[in-house]
This record gives sequence, structure tokens and C-alpha cells, in this order.
Amino acid sequence: MEASIDLLVETWQKIALPKYLQMDNGLEFRGSNAYPRSLSRLMRVCLDVQVHPVFIPPREPWRNGVIENLNGLIQCLFLKAKTFKNEKQLFKEAQQLETCINTTHRLPALDGKTPNEFAAKASFLVFRRQLAQAQSSMGKGQSDFYSFGSQQRTYYTDRRR
Repeated sequence: MEASIDLLVETWQKIALPKYLQMDNGLEFRGSNAYPRSLSRLMRVCLDVQVHPVFIPPREPWRNGVIENLNGLIQCLFLKAKTFKNEKQLFKEAQQLETCINTTHRLPALDGKTPNEFAAKASFLVFRRQLAQAQSSMGKGQSDFYSFGSQQRTYYTDRRR
């Protein structure tokens, strides 16, 4: 999970802080079953920098369609299609893939811009020291846990502060 948080920090440095971070309900994202009132480090970082965490319903990965599509693309075109001699080669080719995606992949959430185009016009950037200093001050932010009613086609929110 530390690597995922580091990746988010690097991405937020390059592009900007998002308003929302949508993720699934895995323990690594939301916190511990043993300590139900505790939050994961990722949630604490999000809340501290005022990024609104949004959790999709359990066992419904299609609600995270963009990520699932990207995972499938990476799996098919990168991980299954290539053999890497060593970790250095894997890292180099992963960077090339990142550059390709960030310069060619247009996203509706970014108003049809590529991540690089969006980053060039971002009004603010977040620096590593600001994120590294994020402490768990639970008074900031909120999170939403969605559950969708299958027959009524409505959803209910358990909003926690």
C-alpha cells in the first residue's frame, strides 16, 4: 500500500489534487475490520489534503470502469505481451508506457484532455513536502460509502465525518 500512496503523491505532484478519489472497498483502502473506527493511511492522506474519498460498492468492480479498463489494457499489452530480463528493464518500459498513456489517452473526467494536457493547465500543483507532512487530523474531509438498491435503482449514502 505504501507504493500506491507514493504513486498517488507523484501523480498529484505532476497533475494536481483531484476533488475525489474513487476506490473499491478493500481493507487496504478503507481501513481495518479489527478496528472498524480506524482509517487506512490512504484515507487519512486524502482527508488531510481535502481529497474526497468515494468507495464503490463491494464486489462491483464495473463501477470503477476506467481503472478496470486500464488494468486490462496494461495486463494485455504490457504484462502478458512482454518478458522482462530484470527489474531495471521492467521499470524503463513501465515509464515508457506511462508516458504513452499520459500523452495519448483522453479522459472524460479531464474534459477530454490527456493527463499531460490537463497538468499543463492545472491552476495549482501539490508538492511532496505538503503531502509528506499530512497528519491524521480527523476534523478535515469526509468520505462516502455507497450501497446501491438493486430493484429500486437508487443508492444510499453512509456519510462519515
